[in-house]
Amino acid sequence: EELVRVIPSSWSFQQGAAFMVQGLTAMYGLRSLGHVTKDSTVLITSGAGGVGLFCLWILRSMKGEPNMVSSVVTTVSTLDKKEFLLKTMPFLNPNQIIVRSKKGASYDDQLREALCSLNNQHKKEDDKNTEGFDVIMDAIGGYTFKANYDHLSRGGRLVTFGSADFTPTKDTVNWPKLIWKYLRRPRVDVMSMPSENKGVLGFNLIWSKCQTCTHTCI
Repeated sequence: EELVRVIPSSWSFQQGAAFMVQGLTAMYGLRSLGHVTKDSTVLITSGAGGVGLFCLWILRSMKGEPNMVSSVVTTVSTLDKKEFLLKTMPFLNPNQIIVRSKKGASYDDQLREALCSLNNQHKKEDDKNTEGFDVIMDAIGGYTFKANYDHLSRGGRLVTFGSADFTPTKDTVNWPKLIWKYLRRPRVDVMSMPSENKGVLGFNLIWSKCQTCTHTCI
């Protein structure tokens, strides 16, 4: 009974289900796996998507709007989505929203510039320096994974919950391209992870116990 909620009369059952799945994914990834705090520096990939929007609103609730400016970066795939976020999330600055490059090296540069921008903001406030992201919510994988991992701070956590880079964008599947991407998919050297003090966590909400999700939402 504690898990049952009444959905708004204007919603369909499909919308109600999607709301819960996206919201719980965001909360479970950020809080239970990412251990995010109000002081964490966070990267949210696909910020204009369902889970990404939930992540940004959760962070806003935790941090407050002033702290969002100096501690959160998000990525989107198009300029239209960036403009959508600027209208939906007016507490975000344009330099906090990356229209990500399709090339890994360029995307790496974009993250580096975003961290430099956060550092400049920190110097205005408390002279603290941001060495990397403490928590990364990654829904893309593929070519973005290595750059995301490389820009984790010591003790940082990369939470992966999707692989949009491998998802066909058209009705027909280009199998040779998909197989090539799969064979070249990013890998992590687990022997180097202890010395780097970084973590990668993957999850799918279907394996989460209701009790865990309930505790996460409280």
